[in-house]
Amino acid sequence: MRRILRSLAPVRALAQWRSDRRFAKWKKHNPGKTYADFYAADVENKIRKGKSHYTLGGRGWVPGHGPAIEFDEQSFADRGLAIWEQILAFGLEPQMRCVDYGCGSLRLGQHAMRYLDPGHYYGVDVVEAFINEGSS
Repeated sequence: MRRILRSLAPVRALAQWRSDRRFAKWKKHNPGKTYADFYAADVENKIRKGKSHYTLGGRGWVPGHGPAIEFDEQSFADRGLAIWEQILAFGLEPQMRCVDYGCGSLRLGQHAMRYLDPGHYYGVDVVEAFINEGSS
């Protein structure tokens, strides 16, 4: 149901309006900052309060709908495994170097670090807290 609602133009417009208002209010206290700065600060603040983001950390949702699921260490690793296997199929080899832009909580990075030669994985994200969430 949520997915259907999100696809409706008025619902998307309302969500965008709300986000724009929150950004405008935040920008008054953070002049010179960008929407990317706002987004990163917003997600980092949620994580700090114990909430989660759909791409980060140890909590996720059943595709489509459903309650939050607390991931254990193994299931967190499993979430990135299918995409990791696709990356390997493209020909990644252990001696190659990988720069993971937007590495987030290392859902894919954890596999790359185990596979690539030491020092050949570089994870980069705009918010250090995202990486810290995956490293803990």
